[in-house]
Amino acid sequence: MIGRYRGLLRSGELLLGALGCCLVAAPPSSAGFGHNYKNGQVTFETEHFADSSSCARCHDNIVDDEGVDISFVKKWDTTMMRFSFFDPFWRAKVQSELLRFPEYSHIIEEKCIRCHAPMASEQIITDGSSFHLFGDGGLTDPENEYYPMAMDGISCTLCHQILEGVGDSGDYSISEARVAFGPFEPDYSVMMDMAGGFYPTYSEHTSSSQFCSVCHDLYTPYVLENGDIATGTFPEQTPYLEWTASSYAVEGESFQQCRDCHMDRSNTARLSGLPAKVTARENVYAHTFLTENTMMLEMIASIAEDQGLEFSGLEQAVLDGKDYLAEAGDIEIRNLQWIAYDPNNKVDDLQVEVMVTNKTGHKMPTGIPVRRVFIHFAVYDDLGDLYFSSGDVLDDGSIYGVDADMDPAAFEEHHEVIDSEDDVQVYEGIMGRWETGKDNEPVSNVTYTLLRSSHFKKDNRLLPKGASTTTVPKLIKPYGKVVSDDNFGNGQDTVIFVVPDLGKIESASFRIEAELKDQTLSYRMVHDLEDLVKEDQTGVIQTFFEEYEHHKVQYELIDRDEVYLIND
Repeated sequence: MIGRYRGLLRSGELLLGALGCCLVAAPPSSAGFGHNYKNGQVTFETEHFADSSSCARCHDNIVDDEGVDISFVKKWDTTMMRFSFFDPFWRAKVQSELLRFPEYSHIIEEKCIRCHAPMASEQIITDGSSFHLFGDGGLTDPENEYYPMAMDGISCTLCHQILEGVGDSGDYSISEARVAFGPFEPDYSVMMDMAGGFYPTYSEHTSSSQFCSVCHDLYTPYVLENGDIATGTFPEQTPYLEWTASSYAVEGESFQQCRDCHMDRSNTARLSGLPAKVTARENVYAHTFLTENTMMLEMIASIAEDQGLEFSGLEQAVLDGKDYLAEAGDIEIRNLQWIAYDPNNKVDDLQVEVMVTNKTGHKMPTGIPVRRVFIHFAVYDDLGDLYFSSGDVLDDGSIYGVDADMDPAAFEEHHEVIDSEDDVQVYEGIMGRWETGKDNEPVSNVTYTLLRSSHFKKDNRLLPKGASTTTVPKLIKPYGKVVSDDNFGNGQDTVIFVVPDLGKIESASFRIEAELKDQTLSYRMVHDLEDLVKEDQTGVIQTFFEEYEHHKVQYELIDRDEVYLIND
């Protein structure tokens, strides 16, 4: 078999380990797999692909002109791109879809590994092989010949061989020649070809945002109520399409591409440590692939620690992710005034405007609709006692007052005004499924199963700057009560909070706090999997829940603001 072992965790089949000394291998023959051994490592090599460690000898141990380590493989090695195949939630979610629709297992598995295990996917297609994902002999089984390629995630020789002209939903093609496309005209091309078997080739398409769309704009099939696959698809995630609707996609001062936010940029750096005379280039992007998904990185770090494994750089990657998320948005308290609903009563209700700004180039949150961003708003008296609070996270990871967290068939509507602790402003996508209701009329019901999802029942995720509710493409239009909110759009939303009877409180002053928070996984999306734990014979859902128990209350703070109000 082909393989590379640095540390194995069976049950989750997570392979964790730091990159060591790389192997420089000659290109393999056109048939079969090449096996090469050095320092106890096993690396795979096929006609088209090689293990990421084969790139590390030359493309690691690199610092930029300011002395910052930008080692390409080392940086990539602590990202969700690297962990795409053994992301524990991804595995659990895929398994849940397979359990609910076993008759469509081939569609689910082929669609999912196309981007989460792309080298294995491409090699399986090339070989004309069959496969399954989980259990004995599956792609997660170390004895499977494609296992090493799957475990290497979204790796170097996959991305750098994708041809120009990509589509979406995994619609990419790999070069027939062993090339390595990149954003710079190469020097020492022959040396790289001889050492690693890949010929460096300049191509501008690797720098474009559209290059990212091949996997990050994903349209998934869905099953009709009668059990048939529909002719249409569901826009599961569309960050590239969202970016095209923003002001960041317009050439000019505000123009920014995906890499400008998700990859750290150096003014000047060499792309390789060998040979010594490699030309220094300007505007070099390290392969940091920053993301808000710090909870998943912490889960993987926890698994590594439990197994006594050391994964260098993962803790720093989590910290970098938190710093990155803090730049995603702003929240501001504005325009405080005393009001009264009943003119016969004393003016004793406080009205506060809270404005949220999306600073990303796509919706916030974006991607698969498992994430949510919400506002925590609170008022304290001069003794520090809490008087009013909306958006409190409870011990079980749910948010008090959010309808979906109390009832799986319900969801929290978009709010223009919040005057009760039972209401919370949650920016999210809630998926819907058409079913037959009374009198055979179609009814849209909430679902958390992707293969049942045909539309959004709610989508009030914050649009990027430059995008309005009326001008964005149909596929990414907001949905639900938000469409009538004149204060929503162009990267912002203003919510009015009314604090009842605050003027009746004998307090010299009040502290008003507003926080913008992010949850990587919504409470209901996670607990939708609970009923399948016993049914799952592979253990991947149970493995996820065991880790989730340690991280379930986690949320990340994006931004906060506070003001003090003197009670005259």
